[in-house]
Amino acid sequence: SPISCGITTLAPGESTTCTASYVLSQQDIDNAAGMMDSVVNIASALGTTPGGSVAVSSPDTASTDISGMPLLTLEKTAGTPTVVLGINSLLADAGDQITYTFTVTNNGNVTLNGINVTDIGPSFNGIPGTGTLSAITCLASSLAPGASTSCSAVFTMSQTDVDNAAGILESIRNGAQATATPPGGLPTISSNIDSAYTTIAEGPMLTIEKSASAPSLLGGTDPNNVDAGDSIFYTYVITNTGNVTLSGVVPI
Repeated sequence: SPISCGITTLAPGESTTCTASYVLSQQDIDNAAGMMDSVVNIASALGTTPGGSVAVSSPDTASTDISGMPLLTLEKTAGTPTVVLGINSLLADAGDQITYTFTVTNNGNVTLNGINVTDIGPSFNGIPGTGTLSAITCLASSLAPGASTSCSAVFTMSQTDVDNAAGILESIRNGAQATATPPGGLPTISSNIDSAYTTIAEGPMLTIEKSASAPSLLGGTDPNNVDAGDSIFYTYVITNTGNVTLSGVVPI
């Protein structure tokens, strides 16, 4: 700002106080935050004598600090698992996907660069997933104070994943953490670890299709007609139409 002084004429031995203010930019804070006496400002005073000559003071320096407070937070959410990408078009099964969204926020006072999210991968009822997690993509890699960015990744479930977790409330758990680099050579910082939970429905279903052959003519005494001793052969086609693996499958 302009410098204002209480008085501008001084007799010998008198003093006056002058003031000014400087409005910091974010770049200023990024350049100086966290370093002692890193904000330096130099000033001199001048005055004019009755005879018209100019008197100039020696320069004086004032130093101050700006505290550095890099702070990063992460909020993770899980989308509803898909049902249309697997074999079963009504229930989540192998090949279906869960989309994870990560909201990363700079809650500190310095710009953060190199935003990165690390996802540990989901567990299914406590068992590590065997499906595939995509790369995590973020809309921004640098955040000013107060700014947020959204990142996302997709996990494609295996049948083992579905078998381990189907029908158990919030049995799919996934945690993640964000990291970023503050300015001025400060070390990388980490966010909180946040977890998202989701559920997949269990839908065990079976269908059976039974067919019968024409009676054989070879088991009885009359090779031309059905009689005692001839056989009818039955075939059972059993299909798992649900979303979980079924064992011990037999016709009854």
